[in-house]
Amino acid sequence: MTAIALQSSPMMYTPGVLRWAQAGYKFKKDRKQLREVFKCFEHPRFTDQVIDQLLRGELPYRVEGKDVVIDLPD
Repeated sequence: MTAIALQSSPMMYTPGVLRWAQAGYKFKKDRKQLREVFKCFEHPRFTDQVIDQLLRGELPYRVEGKDVVIDLPD
Protein backbone atom coordinates (compact mmCIF):
# COMPACT_ATOMS: atom_id res chain seq x y z
CA MET A 1 0.00 0.00 0.00
CA THR A 2 1.05 3.57 -0.70
CA ALA A 3 -0.29 6.16 1.72
CA ILE A 4 -0.98 9.61 0.32
CA ALA A 5 -1.51 12.35 2.91
CA LEU A 6 -3.51 15.35 1.73
CA GLN A 7 -2.33 17.90 4.25
CA SER A 8 -4.31 20.84 5.55
CA SER A 9 -2.88 24.32 5.64
CA PRO A 10 -3.78 27.50 7.50
CA MET A 11 -6.01 28.44 4.55
CA MET A 12 -7.58 25.04 3.88
CA TYR A 13 -8.92 22.34 6.20
CA THR A 14 -8.68 19.35 3.88
CA PRO A 15 -11.35 17.10 5.51
CA GLY A 16 -13.92 19.90 5.19
CA VAL A 17 -12.93 20.73 1.62
CA LEU A 18 -13.19 17.03 0.72
CA ARG A 19 -16.71 16.75 2.14
CA TRP A 20 -17.73 19.94 0.29
CA ALA A 21 -16.25 18.64 -2.98
CA GLN A 22 -17.91 15.24 -2.63
CA ALA A 23 -21.29 16.95 -2.23
CA GLY A 24 -20.68 19.13 -5.28
CA TYR A 25 -19.34 16.26 -7.36
CA LYS A 26 -22.89 15.01 -7.80
CA PHE A 27 -23.39 17.83 -10.32
CA LYS A 28 -21.71 16.92 -13.61
CA LYS A 29 -21.08 20.55 -14.60
CA ASP A 30 -18.98 21.14 -11.45
CA ARG A 31 -16.77 18.06 -11.64
CA LYS A 32 -13.94 19.48 -13.75
CA GLN A 33 -13.44 22.46 -11.44
CA LEU A 34 -13.62 20.32 -8.30
CA ARG A 35 -10.93 18.02 -9.73
CA GLU A 36 -8.76 21.10 -10.27
CA VAL A 37 -9.07 21.99 -6.57
CA PHE A 38 -7.55 18.64 -5.63
CA LYS A 39 -4.71 18.83 -8.14
CA CYS A 40 -2.95 21.14 -5.69
CA PHE A 41 -2.01 17.96 -3.79
CA GLU A 42 0.97 16.83 -5.81
CA HIS A 43 1.90 13.17 -5.70
CA PRO A 44 2.74 10.88 -8.65
CA ARG A 45 0.03 8.39 -7.63
CA PHE A 46 -2.64 11.06 -7.07
CA THR A 47 -3.96 10.98 -10.65
CA ASP A 48 -7.21 12.27 -12.15
CA GLN A 49 -8.61 8.75 -11.84
CA VAL A 50 -7.79 8.60 -8.12
CA ILE A 51 -9.25 12.09 -7.60
CA ASP A 52 -12.46 11.00 -9.38
CA GLN A 53 -12.74 7.90 -7.19
CA LEU A 54 -12.16 9.96 -4.05
CA LEU A 55 -14.72 12.61 -4.96
CA ARG A 56 -17.31 9.99 -5.97
CA GLY A 57 -16.88 8.40 -2.54
CA GLU A 58 -15.53 5.16 -3.98
CA LEU A 59 -12.09 5.41 -2.42
CA PRO A 60 -11.82 4.87 1.32
CA TYR A 61 -9.90 7.45 3.31
CA ARG A 62 -9.30 8.36 6.91
CA VAL A 63 -8.82 11.64 8.72
CA GLU A 64 -5.67 11.87 10.81
CA GLY A 65 -5.64 15.12 12.72
CA LYS A 66 -6.16 17.78 10.06
CA ASP A 67 -5.11 15.59 7.12
CA VAL A 68 -6.89 13.17 4.81
CA VAL A 69 -4.96 9.93 4.22
CA ILE A 70 -5.66 7.61 1.30
CA ASP A 71 -4.17 4.12 1.01
CA LEU A 72 -3.63 3.04 -2.60
CA PRO A 73 -2.77 -0.56 -3.47
CA ASP A 74 0.70 -1.02 -5.00
